Amino acid sequence: LDCTDLRLMKAFNDLSVRTEASCPTVDAWTLEQAEEAAQMDGGGRLLAIPGEGNCAQANYDSSIKKAGEVRGYVEDTMQDDIGSERLWQVQSFIQQTVTVPVSAKLNADIAAWLSTSDLYHGVNLLEVNLACAYGATISSALGANITAADHAKCVQHCRRACRQEGACTQ
Repeated sequence: LDCTDLRLMKAFNDLSVRTEASCPTVDAWTLEQAEEAAQMDGGGRLLAIPGEGNCAQANYDSSIKKAGEVRGYVEDTMQDDIGSERLWQVQSFIQQTVTVPVSAKLNADIAAWLSTSDLYHGVNLLEVNLACAYGATISSALGANITAADHAKCVQHCRRACRQEGACTQ
């Protein structure tokens, strides 16, 4: 299915995920309006929109093949897209070939960049692989209120990634 197919949006709605399929509507939102549109009944926020190439600028760069190349990509993307009228993504991960490369160390670096610099100041959508590695820390650094109970749930749900990918330290 194409990400603009309304059947896809219906599938998200059926799972109680808020959706917005109109890019002009998304483009016109203030941050407060986007937060309101994403508010879930049980708390938290989640919003499905037609993404890459539709309602958001993906900023895909197939040349990012090593963790050491990610920061330069982030710097360039942040500089190029800050102030854009359309939502834009910063893909803070190694681009995949056949398999999806995951790196707990890269996520630790991202968490450090968030807490020690203004590298991501003004970011729209920050994407990482392996959310189990520092996901709660990254989310908190972006302004989310992560309680101790929330963090414990993340650790509980991420036990397998913890063992397999070295994502235990957060």
